[in-house]
Amino acid sequence: MLQVVTRNQPRSRKDSTTKVSAVNRSSKRNHRQPSHTPAGNQSRVVSSPATIDVSGVSYEVRQLLSLPHRQRGVLWNSLPPPRGTIYTLLDVELCLESEQFLDCLQRLPKRQGSLPSLRNFDCVDGRLRMIVDRCQGIDLQKYLARVSQKGSFLPIGAWEAIRRMRALAHTCCSLHQDCRIIHGDIKPSNLILPSERIPICLIDFGSSWQIEKTRGRFEGDGSDPFYSAPEVFENEAVVDGRADQFSIGVILFQMLTGQLPYERMGGKAGHAANRHEFEGTLESTVDLSLAVRQLPEELPRKIDNLMNRALSLEPSRRFATMRAFANALDGVFKQLESTRVTAAEVQDPSNRRSAKPSLWRRIVGG
Repeated sequence: MLQVVTRNQPRSRKDSTTKVSAVNRSSKRNHRQPSHTPAGNQSRVVSSPATIDVSGVSYEVRQLLSLPHRQRGVLWNSLPPPRGTIYTLLDVELCLESEQFLDCLQRLPKRQGSLPSLRNFDCVDGRLRMIVDRCQGIDLQKYLARVSQKGSFLPIGAWEAIRRMRALAHTCCSLHQDCRIIHGDIKPSNLILPSERIPICLIDFGSSWQIEKTRGRFEGDGSDPFYSAPEVFENEAVVDGRADQFSIGVILFQMLTGQLPYERMGGKAGHAANRHEFEGTLESTVDLSLAVRQLPEELPRKIDNLMNRALSLEPSRRFATMRAFANALDGVFKQLESTRVTAAEVQDPSNRRSAKPSLWRRIVGG
């Protein structure tokens, strides 16, 4: 992790965008194969503060996390005082993949709490350095691990799981329709749980691509075979927004049941060597989740129907668009809202409104 403190006032957005043409020209001369993160990352703390400059702004380096072809860091802008703004620094090799990365970040909306925004960038010595908004909170992977360590079989209740993934689906609607971007690598470690006000924040666009360039896209950082849709790994497949839908479905299934779908194979069940064995064998959440079984009325059946469609190994059998998927989640969530009763509420009806947020803060806070 690279932590820095700004010393000077940042340049205007206009100054930084003038470097796009230079990035385009240089990256075409420096195309590399996609890289993958090794099992161990090298991290070191800088004993005496060093500084770096990004578009004329000086930052103090506190800690460095090194990855192949990428460095990550935390930036703190002390202006305006007394409370500064925290950003993330992304330092990547200048190449065609990083040009794709930069273009996707430039398309993201400004001041949208569930998505990071690009604030500044420059190109120095063959490295592209980008400063984006930092989403504060715990990532979903750590959260699930923490709940597991507490001895809970179910990572999260049905109401909370669907609330968070419903919000993510709506975020991806904006991503697909307005920004024209496919994320391509939605997984728990790329999801931040920032607060009750913002249910979910989607980060790490290193594997994302522009919808109009799907056939000529670069793999970027690579995708997780357990969470990514099978077609992402098929060279001849045209990948669209239904790939992100599949990933959200895998995460929702995991949050409801405590395990990955398709006998813990996730997206790997749809790879060419496995598809014949796993096609049509998705487990029922009712069989794996006590929380789902205890839901009233027809909710368990509706959840299973939604899961079966979103997690189809064949893209054409999923919801046609992310909007259709989000609408289906809205319907389930609306019914859950009208029927949800927690253990705390049974013991004390006065807890009815606050039971879920209080439970969430207690688990996240350790």
